[in-house]
Amino acid sequence: MKVIYPLTLDLVNRGVATYIHAVQCDGNTRAVKLTLLSDGQAWQIPENTHVSVAFCNRTSGNKGWYDTLANGEPACTVEGNTVIAVLASAILESSGEVEVCIVFQDENLNQLTSFSFFVLVSKNIHADSEISNDYYRYCTMQQISDAMEKIENQANSAAVPIVCEAGGESFWIYDCADRPLQGLSIYGKTVTAPNTTPSPDAPLQLQSIGKLVDAYVAGDFPDDEKELYVDFFLEDYMPGIPVASGGNYTDENGQQWLCDEIDFAKGVYIQRVQKIVFDGSEDEIWGGYSTKAGNKYRFATTKYAGLIAGASDDNQTAVGLCSHYPIVSNNSTYRNSLGVSVTSNGYIYLYDEALADDATADTLRQAHKSSPVMLLLPLLIPVETPIPEEGKAEYACMRTCKGQTSVYNSCGAYMKLSYVADTKTYIDNKFAALQAALEGGTDL
Repeated sequence: MKVIYPLTLDLVNRGVATYIHAVQCDGNTRAVKLTLLSDGQAWQIPENTHVSVAFCNRTSGNKGWYDTLANGEPACTVEGNTVIAVLASAILESSGEVEVCIVFQDENLNQLTSFSFFVLVSKNIHADSEISNDYYRYCTMQQISDAMEKIENQANSAAVPIVCEAGGESFWIYDCADRPLQGLSIYGKTVTAPNTTPSPDAPLQLQSIGKLVDAYVAGDFPDDEKELYVDFFLEDYMPGIPVASGGNYTDENGQQWLCDEIDFAKGVYIQRVQKIVFDGSEDEIWGGYSTKAGNKYRFATTKYAGLIAGASDDNQTAVGLCSHYPIVSNNSTYRNSLGVSVTSNGYIYLYDEALADDATADTLRQAHKSSPVMLLLPLLIPVETPIPEEGKAEYACMRTCKGQTSVYNSCGAYMKLSYVADTKTYIDNKFAALQAALEGGTDL
């Protein structure tokens, strides 16, 4: 009899720790079937990959590393992006919390990656308390140390490049190889005065990322270059608006943002935010509509219907930023509350007590001419346009240097960079984490 526990583990989005339950002394009859992902996509295990199991009981201190069971059968079987790993006797010899790590190495024993989970072993009242090392290839700490020394002497020879990500407005990478960038994205951002409600008498300045966009990588490159960069001018600023969910990046404070993006790997500018400026121009068509107060009017424009995303219903507030008015629900502007509302079909309503007496909206246009109103609202469908050819050419020349690389920009934008890791450094770091886990029960 064999009990198989199904688990799904993601190399990039680790999430919360994954636990399964077992009873002491149930070894070799318990197995896990791991479905392996990388950022939500199936992680295809390379051919000729060596798969082994490392473990550490955080309660008893029992630890080990194996790839073969006592009966000579492989401990792990691989198919596509799934692995079935049998839990050997030693894992379940003692009750407690056991951290288990599935380790993937190439044919030269260079570590490719690892996935970990936990086994909560319940005490078996009939269990023999004596712990034995009765299965093949049980690894002592000395054997682990010897294996690590062998790995450290390997050159950069991984069969599959190890691609990692880093991000921020400026940051250092310490495990990179001398290789071209695998991806670079720059995100827009709009800054306003914090905790301030806009009004026609005290409008907010909506400061977005400047029209000059740049990114730099710096380090000791082999050809004596100290800095590589990409920069070019945009036709307009790069906005970004705070959202509760559905953003395309999250800042260091946990706030999600929906923002325009330059994806250099794809060679496109992705517009996600619509900038609207009401300046009293001829194409600014408003209609006057009655409100709950019968002698007052709010104004609406349908120019952006089907283009922008509004609130889900009349009691909800749309996502966005406005320079002169608070963004409120559609029912609020109907009930004569100062503000701008956006309906689910993209109609924009505006109510301003000072302008509400004239249904023809002439006074509204004159007010916009003297003090233009800016709105930043989400697009229903993002729009992609190619970036300038010089930007593509400069990006194609950018790379990281071996050891460490500094990444920064002068426009204050958030960036995300994908790079090839130096195999030896990456392996050293992984094995250091593995050794620490086996010695002290730390997280891998």
